Amino acid sequence: SYTSFSPRSKYCIIFLNSNSSLSFKDNTHPYSLFSTISFKNIEAILKAGGLSLDHVIKTTVYLTDFGEFSRMNQVYEKFFEKTKPARACVQVAALPKGAKIEMDAIAHA
Repeated sequence: SYTSFSPRSKYCIIFLNSNSSLSFKDNTHPYSLFSTISFKNIEAILKAGGLSLDHVIKTTVYLTDFGEFSRMNQVYEKFFEKTKPARACVQVAALPKGAKIEMDAIAHA
């Protein structure tokens, strides 16, 4: 995961990325578990900066199997109960290190 700050703006924009595959030696676990880990990683990065998921304004979710969208979406809705940031979700042929899901987020501070 990484964080980037925009120094030229009077508002702070934070770019975040989470890849859940780094938490396991193999990728045989269900999408819902990988989704949960991805969202918790984003949440932890924001919390370390004194922010919360309420500060997220845009997400992009990358799935290797779009048939798993509904499972990912169930997890997504639990993490974004209060706010509904803009979202894009796309299927990709593959992700680094064999991940099943990856997520980018843009937040404001």
